[in-house]
Amino acid sequence: NISYHSITDKGGRAVNEDSLGILPTKDALYFLLCDGLGGHGSGDIASSFVVEQMKANLEKGISVEESITRTQQALLDGQNENDIDLSYDKQFRCEFRARRRLPHLLF
Repeated sequence: NISYHSITDKGGRAVNEDSLGILPTKDALYFLLCDGLGGHGSGDIASSFVVEQMKANLEKGISVEESITRTQQALLDGQNENDIDLSYDKQFRCEFRARRRLPHLLF
């Protein structure tokens, strides 16, 4: 068993642009963190979108590397097609991190 907690801070922003996701699979436990880049355009929407897309891809058994590629393309496609709410400006910006814990390894 592993215990974990998450803490996030919106800093000086009106909206918290951080998104967190935890995804247990039969082979690993994934910790996903996406930090919207405040002031650069809809960071809260971008970070939430990226975490949800990554979770969906990883649940399908797609590798982390391919999941990142697919998620980036989905974000660009949605941005270009205006399928995603672009209420702040026309470009999403965020930074993504993932950590995979395999059952037999500790980090």
